[in-house]
Amino acid sequence: MHSRRLNTKPKTALWAALPISKHSASGSRSVRFSDSSCTWSQTVTVSESGYYKIKLYSRGEGSNKINNLSVNGSNAGTFSSANGSAYKASTVNGIYLKKGQNTVKITMSWGYFSLDYITIEKMSSSNAYTAAENLVDPYASQSTQRLYSYMKDVYGKKVITGQYCDGGLNGTEFKAIKSATGQTPAMLGLDFMRYTPCRVQNGDTSDAVEKAIEFSRAGGIVTFCWHWNVPDKYLLSGTDGGNPRWWGGFYTKNVDRSKFSLTKIMNGSDPKGYNTLMSDVDEIAKQLKRLSDADVPVLFRPLHEASGGWFWWGADGSEAYKKLWQAIYDKLTNEYKLDNIKAQFITIGGENCLNVSFDLSNSTEMDYIFVRDGKFISFDYQYPFDDAKRQKAAVVKSAKSIRFNQ
Repeated sequence: MHSRRLNTKPKTALWAALPISKHSASGSRSVRFSDSSCTWSQTVTVSESGYYKIKLYSRGEGSNKINNLSVNGSNAGTFSSANGSAYKASTVNGIYLKKGQNTVKITMSWGYFSLDYITIEKMSSSNAYTAAENLVDPYASQSTQRLYSYMKDVYGKKVITGQYCDGGLNGTEFKAIKSATGQTPAMLGLDFMRYTPCRVQNGDTSDAVEKAIEFSRAGGIVTFCWHWNVPDKYLLSGTDGGNPRWWGGFYTKNVDRSKFSLTKIMNGSDPKGYNTLMSDVDEIAKQLKRLSDADVPVLFRPLHEASGGWFWWGADGSEAYKKLWQAIYDKLTNEYKLDNIKAQFITIGGENCLNVSFDLSNSTEMDYIFVRDGKFISFDYQYPFDDAKRQKAAVVKSAKSIRFNQ
């Protein structure tokens, strides 16, 4: 596959950034971005419409930098510029270019950087994966298998839309979407948060399971996340912005780290802490069992956005996280033998994707957890969705279905 190179030199570019002499650059000159008003743009002509990868060779000044790329007036994501004297490639994948002329533009977001040149390369025409015939869970119910079969059949052909809505089928968000579009989302998102023991002990209640059953019986698909409050004894004293700590008990900032260490809990140094966490999982298993008894298959996604660190389950890094993931999977699948779950495990902003259907022994560090034998991957698409996240997502080898959550 041939690539096309665009130099950031006076004869080929329109720019407000400043061309400077730089011997380490490929042509001894680069374009320096040193003000928020700096831009660089160029018209590119391609012979056929399709998806392309754009590599930007740049370097950051003082530290790593992240800046903006747009194509034909629309945001195409961000790219990084590594700190140092060398110009290094940063790749943005999956950029759609139409046949004929397209405008590529760079604007500043955060930090000074210098741009040497960019290349544009046509990507493979195939971006779909072959879906496996069966789920790996030996206890999967017929309804769960039918849901998987449906999602497998529409993969690459259709988009299944969904909406998180505490009120369920007749909730505010669903009514607004119905009013604006005439359509009802096919998927309802709910949260097990208020079933967590810490919240129940403080008087919180939930009817999310009832809403899920109602929606499923209406023909919809149900997905659950779990904002998991840390057990009450691990919360800091005082309040969080005037609110009780337990209101935001899933945030790391509300956890007393002198009492709670996920690393110690998961490496065996704190067995009492482990049992406390597993008792929370037991309570969620009871709710999943209610859904199973009602023949409601669930796309379950706990432990989300983990590598951001703002939730306690991700604050201790990848090893503790993966062990907790394995413990949840083992308890729900092997101890409770729940047959209605197709679990999706997600970390931050699209860069890390886990699910119940693959072997975590194939994973490495938190920033590079790849799906090898999975059935589904889910992305929480949050700003900035830069080239690093795109590259990590592109490394997924054999995931069978892709879902965007946020």
